[in-house]
Amino acid sequence: MQRLSSRGIEDPVVEKSFVASLLQNPKHLNKIAVKLPPDGLVEPDCQAMYLAMLNLSARKTADFSEIAMCDELLKLNMYNDVGKRDGVEKFYTYSKVGNPVVLGDIVLDLHSRRLEIDLADLMHARAQDRTLGKNRDNDMAGRMAAYQAQFQEIQRLFCDDERSLPSSEFSNYYERLMNRRIANLGQPRMNFKWGDLNRLSPSFVDGDLIIMVAESGAGKTTLMADQAEYLWKRGYHVLFYHLELNTDKMADRRIARATGIPMRVLQDGRAGADGSYTYLTDSETQAVRAAIADQAAWPGSMTLKHCPGWTMAQICGDMRVRCANGPVDFILVDYFNKVKTVAQRGSYLTHDMGSDVELLKVTLEELWIVGMMAAQMDKQSKKSSGYQSVASARGSGELDDKSSIGMWMDRPINPADGRRGPIANVYLTKVNSGQEGMVQLRFDGPRFRLCELTTTEPPDDFEGFQERINKCMNNTRT
Repeated sequence: MQRLSSRGIEDPVVEKSFVASLLQNPKHLNKIAVKLPPDGLVEPDCQAMYLAMLNLSARKTADFSEIAMCDELLKLNMYNDVGKRDGVEKFYTYSKVGNPVVLGDIVLDLHSRRLEIDLADLMHARAQDRTLGKNRDNDMAGRMAAYQAQFQEIQRLFCDDERSLPSSEFSNYYERLMNRRIANLGQPRMNFKWGDLNRLSPSFVDGDLIIMVAESGAGKTTLMADQAEYLWKRGYHVLFYHLELNTDKMADRRIARATGIPMRVLQDGRAGADGSYTYLTDSETQAVRAAIADQAAWPGSMTLKHCPGWTMAQICGDMRVRCANGPVDFILVDYFNKVKTVAQRGSYLTHDMGSDVELLKVTLEELWIVGMMAAQMDKQSKKSSGYQSVASARGSGELDDKSSIGMWMDRPINPADGRRGPIANVYLTKVNSGQEGMVQLRFDGPRFRLCELTTTEPPDDFEGFQERINKCMNNTRT
């Protein structure tokens, strides 16, 4: 295979990153295959790997292992183009990976620019040639027809994308979809941490936006952090934008969840009888370090991004950059009412806030990732009693319209002592692919987590946790 002409527009690093990222996330192949032709890649090794992946995706096994790729390249007579086994292995160990959909769009843009130069050369050549030619098609009408035909070929790259599926391509599309699902049977899915909620809602799909509303102090941040760490532990890559609590508080909450050490002790230490203060005991320090080491071994990742005063445009722009530079599967925004709204001339505040929600939803769909955002309930809604929904969020009813899954969490206050009760009623008020309903979760305030009532939870006392830490310190995973 010869190296295709780049016309001076090329980026071998992007092409290799695209293929390497696609090997790590082959679930995105279906979205990319319908818009990026193999000749959109210039480098022979990248083009050969991409062709082999397209061929493998048409089979029920959908095996993208190194051995399977080498075997397919041999069948295509492209094994030497990649550099044989060593060349294939380099794609699997390549470190510069990101979201293959984002990288694929960059490759497609470079391909389009090369085609635009081809069109410019054609226009220049035919404009300079004043002869009519063999077919007498070099008059003005003939030239315009030739230009328009080639321009439509370029335009077609952006019309036949993942949101435009002609009936002629449906068979191949759905065959690849079924094969991917067969290959991924039994693997962890992106869903809620709590099984009772999963009985109402199926697993999340790329582009979904989950929106939760609750009163101030009801536990929005706790639920979202609990969900984020659950996905991190299951191998997903999570990005958490928190606009209210600072990073220190988010970190303390994580350690309190993992160890059971009270937040007050983690933050302030202990006061002695003589007025002096001491920090953690040796066993507590070991527990913290063991918990951090345990989380470091989880297969996914989680990034905390403290962004007070950010606009939604800033958040979405940051998402795009991070998706291009590394894997991102799930993002959280805590919370919507803290996002800075930029007023547009001649519009109402509610309209501007609705535009922010739409921007987030569109960004999730373009990046093919799942998002979750919390919002605070409207004050008038707080005064009313009875059933609430996502439309009760303060400042914008757009949240209900844009959400794929709408949640309302209600943890009533006991008027006798002014404290919220331990039971949280979580309502799914909108589920595009499931059913509405309510489940009850137990709010474990000292541990900043929500537990299922039907599930036996580990003991909350530090001594019980210490027994598990001792096993961990003896190189035995709890």
